[in-house]
Amino acid sequence: MLHGTLYVLLFLVPLAGYVHRLAGAHPVSFFGLVDMPVFIGRDEPLRLLTDTLHRGLVPTLALLMIAHIAAALKHKFIDRDGVAGRMGI
Repeated sequence: MLHGTLYVLLFLVPLAGYVHRLAGAHPVSFFGLVDMPVFIGRDEPLRLLTDTLHRGLVPTLALLMIAHIAAALKHKFIDRDGVAGRMGI
């Protein structure tokens, strides 16, 4: 369950940021190397929505990543049940 949520958030966070920038009529480049395609024009309600989504999803992703790391460390040092070994740590 946690893995699936992490993967969804890893997709949604940058997507919300990308759409937010496009809806604000700002160009988006990939590390200054490649300009990303523009799929939408200026749209203030969409910009505000994606700003709210992006700002809400980022801390959610961070908290879930911390929980995931904590669970891995718990398996390694407290449970010692072999799960950490299967994860490669």
